[in-house]
Amino acid sequence: MRCLPQIARLFVFLGISLTLTLVSCSSGGETRSTRFNGYTLSFTTDPSPLQVGRTATIDAVLGNDDGHSLDSCTIRYRQFMPGMQMDNDRVLKDMDPGSRSGHFHVQTAEFSMGGDWQLEFNVRCDQMSHTASFTIALAWPE
Repeated sequence: MRCLPQIARLFVFLGISLTLTLVSCSSGGETRSTRFNGYTLSFTTDPSPLQVGRTATIDAVLGNDDGHSLDSCTIRYRQFMPGMQMDNDRVLKDMDPGSRSGHFHVQTAEFSMGGDWQLEFNVRCDQMSHTASFTIALAWPE
């Protein structure tokens, strides 16, 4: 009986690992991820890498260590360039839930110029709230 919680954690870990692998393989892009408060947030973009002058689709997967349902979780997204003022800097978009619990997607605004962009994800699950930020360097087209 003592092994049961450890086996359950192993299955949760394997499930999260398989999901992250499938997400990265299905989009053909690089998976970026972070861990916080017992959760893992990973995402891929299409196109990958992101491109100046284009929008993108972001597919995100939220997992947790304890196997609890993620049905109450929401993710809001925004993109901005630190130090630059743009129209969309303060716009948070709700990410649409996918067909499976913990899966989300969103269509970005256009990445209008090369340089360092900040992608910010505000994750809420019950009483937990966390903002995860990722810096993405976009190259100017040649």
